Amino acid sequence: MSSDNPVPHVTKLVRYEAARQALAEAYRIDEVKDIRDKAVAMRMYALQAKDRVLIDQATEIRLRAERRAGQLLQEMEKNKGARGSGSNQHELRSHDATAPKLSELGINKSQSSRWQKLADIDDDAFEGVVAHAQHKASAAVDHAQQPKPKPRSKPKPKLKPKPKPKPKPKPKHKQPGSNGGDPVAACIAELVPIMQAAIVKMDAEKRLVFFDELRKAVLAIMTEVTAQDVETDRWEETTHL
Repeated sequence: MSSDNPVPHVTKLVRYEAARQALAEAYRIDEVKDIRDKAVAMRMYALQAKDRVLIDQATEIRLRAERRAGQLLQEMEKNKGARGSGSNQHELRSHDATAPKLSELGINKSQSSRWQKLADIDDDAFEGVVAHAQHKASAAVDHAQQPKPKPRSKPKPKLKPKPKPKPKPKPKHKQPGSNGGDPVAACIAELVPIMQAAIVKMDAEKRLVFFDELRKAVLAIMTEVTAQDVETDRWEETTHL
């Protein structure tokens, strides 16, 4: 390995076959865990470098090391169970006294349980676990290489057009010769053509009767209006007293 390797302490993982051979020859848990930890570090570097071959190799070595550690942990449990039985009682006690604890090995209970489960499965099932882990790691690299979709910009709200102000009605122009808005004059203007049309159809006698009735009607209106004016004057005089 060249001196510029970003992870110089993973000497046994430089060659894939050398790492597998080291696992096959390891019989101590601390040795196996050391290989496993180096494989984890190499896998992290391979993911950053997007080196698919190195990702597959580091993933496989990590899982094989965890399975081997699980096998050695199971042997430790068996040796504890055998304490106090058999002719080699003294030898077993001496071996148990020197066996390191999980905390001393840097292994927690969760790791111990998971690694021993790997040790329980057969070889074919374990190879399937390795292939699945390698595929998952490669998929993570593919996902990281895909360009991130650009965030969609929110559409701007459409502004409602302001309602146009209603045009003001144009004032009606008075026709020339009109009454200027006087209701009395307007009434007379409407009655004159009607009376003219009626008078034309009348004979002399009926015209005299019509004019007499018209005179009486005008006098009655004038009398009533005069009486109202007198009453109004009296009211004003009493209010100013």
